[in-house]
Amino acid sequence: MGSIKSGNDLGLELAFATNGKVILTADVTLRGLGGGFVLAVAQAQPSILILASRNLAKIKETAKAVLNQSPFVRVLTLELDLVSSSAVRKAADTVNVWADVTHIDVLVNNAGVMAMDWALSPDGYGSQLATNH
Repeated sequence: MGSIKSGNDLGLELAFATNGKVILTADVTLRGLGGGFVLAVAQAQPSILILASRNLAKIKETAKAVLNQSPFVRVLTLELDLVSSSAVRKAADTVNVWADVTHIDVLVNNAGVMAMDWALSPDGYGSQLATNH
């Protein structure tokens, strides 16, 4: 039976796949899966980590933690609210004007919601469907 690996172990083990890459991760709450992922993968020295979320305060908290742990990783923050297609387009437009981000190598779609009260998205879809798809 194999041993259980920590996020740090996994990040270092997969460094060959992430070193020098541009990685965008959605929903990077520090104490959540996304935050744990970016902290682990930062050890492998990606060229740029793009931290995306609808909550800028949470993005900044995670960015600070990443930079404290891995000060040589370039971190960019991106406001991204997946419930609205216009907000998604706005985030894409933001990334498209960053001159040093010519491509994204890895996209981690960690964001999602469930068990929430019924509501419509700004586009007229169920907000859970809109956010998760």
